[in-house]
Amino acid sequence: MDRFETAGGSFVLERTPGRPSALRGWSAADELVVATLEAEHDLGGLAAAGAVVVVANPGSGAVPLALATRGLNVGLLSDSFVDVAATFANAEANGIDTSRLSVIDPEDLSASTPAALVVVLVPKRLALLDAQLRTLRPALTADTVVLGAGMTRHIHTSTIESFAACVGPTVTSRATRKARLILPSVDPSLVVEPPPPPVTFRWNGLTLVNDANGFSPRRVDAGTELLLSNLVDLEPYRGADGVLLLADVGCGNGIIGAAILARTPNVAATLVDESFAAVRSAQATVDASLGEVPIEPRIVVGDALRSFADGEVPAPGSLDVVVSNPPFHHDHAVTDEMAWAVFTSAHKALRRGGLLLIVGNRHLGYHAKLKRLFGNATVVASNSKFVVVSATRR
Repeated sequence: MDRFETAGGSFVLERTPGRPSALRGWSAADELVVATLEAEHDLGGLAAAGAVVVVANPGSGAVPLALATRGLNVGLLSDSFVDVAATFANAEANGIDTSRLSVIDPEDLSASTPAALVVVLVPKRLALLDAQLRTLRPALTADTVVLGAGMTRHIHTSTIESFAACVGPTVTSRATRKARLILPSVDPSLVVEPPPPPVTFRWNGLTLVNDANGFSPRRVDAGTELLLSNLVDLEPYRGADGVLLLADVGCGNGIIGAAILARTPNVAATLVDESFAAVRSAQATVDASLGEVPIEPRIVVGDALRSFADGEVPAPGSLDVVVSNPPFHHDHAVTDEMAWAVFTSAHKALRRGGLLLIVGNRHLGYHAKLKRLFGNATVVASNSKFVVVSATRR
């Protein structure tokens, strides 16, 4: 098994502990950051001083774990439940004290607790990067070391401009193994506005609320629209007590779950997403669109139906219906692993005769994957780009 090698030790890092992944748990950008910090900064001195250290977008934990082994307490700034869970799981697997890791509440970032070191691993969405830099800004001083990093193909002129606008004058390093550092100098005189407020718009009687850095923030994506335009009759799937137990997995801003709740009585719905921002948006969408409903929906952060932040996942064989527009990438990585986690956890959570209804890009081949897992799959609707597929738990 590959190990993440640093001057301070080596670690086994799994991309998603607890479920199979073909993805490596770190990148050349992680290696470059750690090597630079170990060679050019007094990490022992920072640890002795109890310095505030923040790592944004930690992935599977390569950078924060390397810093924790040097005696630093590291705050994690992340929108991904999967990444945070992976970081803590990898720390435990490598015998690293998890008390050195914490998830940051953005409201705790202020001038009264300035950060000594901030590492920002560049996320896929520029809007997320911009929001994170604006969130971090109150904790930056002229003495704060800010280090950005990413693979060269993920660093664009707009990336550098975002650092410059939110932090100060910015240059980049030469590329090393296709990775590059972003090196801003904090300008204390720079006036930086906080992150933008959520985006709100109406669609088919619903009030949709999107975090500004969310997926398709100002319109309904075409795949979701195709699914909702071809929603199958859910009445036959109700349990004997007349309540439909339903989960919307990868719920995003909550549009699918909210649309079903608006048109279907007596639904006990769980809306789950691995994005903290998406779950906030889903809660706001449900509140704005539905007001009071007979059965309050549960809206939670989690990894498909495998693990929830509150620990209470649906019991095996307990759900009547699972709906999903699953993601086919995790940050920069294009992969079907997130979708497969949705399919396998739905297969476990659905009762016999229960329904899985999903939408995805045609080229992803979800029909074949579901047929292999469920033993059946039916194309409900399709167009040139997307396909809606159902499968029944046997």
